[in-house]
This record gives sequence, C-alpha cells and structure tokens, in this order.
Amino acid sequence: MQMIKQIANYGGWKSPISAQKIANGSISLSQVIKDEKDIYWVEGRPSQGGRSVIVRCNSKGVIADAISENHNARTRVHEYGGGSYDVSRGVIYYSNFADQRIYRQDKKEKPVAITPDDSTQRYADIKIDHNSGNLICINESHSLDSLNEPINSIVRISLDSPAGTRPEVLVSGADFYSNARINSSGTKLTWLQWNHPLMPWGWL
Repeated sequence: MQMIKQIANYGGWKSPISAQKIANGSISLSQVIKDEKDIYWVEGRPSQGGRSVIVRCNSKGVIADAISENHNARTRVHEYGGGSYDVSRGVIYYSNFADQRIYRQDKKEKPVAITPDDSTQRYADIKIDHNSGNLICINESHSLDSLNEPINSIVRISLDSPAGTRPEVLVSGADFYSNARINSSGTKLTWLQWNHPLMPWGWL
C-alpha cells in the first residue's frame, strides 16, 4: 500500500501523539512512607481526573490501592495542599479532597470519618503521635464570610473521642503553619510558621 505524502505548514502537522495521551501517562509519585514491612506512597493520576491515590506495596511486592475508589487523598490547606496522610500498623489516616474530612482506613474495612462534617474546616500535614495514639495536624478554619482570612492552627485530634469531636488547638496566632512534627518521646512539638507579607517563596 502506497503512503500518500502530505505537506503542511510549520506547526500545522497533525501528530498522532496528543498532549492528552502524554499527560494521561504521567503519573506523579509523592509522600513515601514506610510502615513496618509495607511501603506507601501517593500517586497523582491524570487519567482519573488528577485523583491522588494512596498505594501500598506489601512485603511480598504486591501493589494495590489502599483507599476507597471514590476517595481522593488530597488537602486544600493553604490552597496548594500539603501532607495528606500518615499510616501506622496498617491503619491510614488521610484527608479526602471532596469534603476535607480526615478518614481512618483499616485494611479491608470501609473508611470512617473522624473529624466533624464541616465544610469550613481543612486538615493537612497529618502525623500520628505514637505515644498518645492521637493525630497532630494543621487545621485551616474558613469563615462563612469570604472577606475574612482563614485561621490556621496546629491541632490534636483524639482518636479515643467519638467521631466528629472538635480537635484541640495546640498552637495558634500566626497566619500560616506547616510541617508540625512531634519527637519520639512525645514531649516536644516543632513546626514552621510565617505571617503576611513574608511568604516562603519571597524569602530569596
């Protein structure tokens, strides 16, 4: 079969490789966590509308999605997001993009929301305090009045309290917080904070 040659102007040639095909194959990887013999990470999947999926690889090398197929492990704190999950002994705590609530995901169980059903609250940089069994994270509280700036704080979420209990505020006063971390003995808490107009990307 003879091919018919076509002549096109520069930039006008129609390629069979579209930008969509390239983007759909570009899965991003982030937030790698080792938990006992398992390894977890987050995959950003363009083919699923940009959904962020927590993935588990067990000690036998079996890889599988670790959260519900209708959940998206992504946070909107500071609008551009942050750490969206943590895991301990196979139990995952993550922020779901649709409602910004934190969910508990046990293996082979349905996810359970542990923060209040409140669209004004967002959570990020979730870390498990292995001493108390509680969660430490960043909380961003939005007023129903859109003219007000959101209030950011570092909070503790008790896992022994009934689901939907309001978190306890540990640190507040700055405009922004991130990277809250607790030491191995559970006695010290560190974090980053900054205020308007000194934003992190404007320091240099």
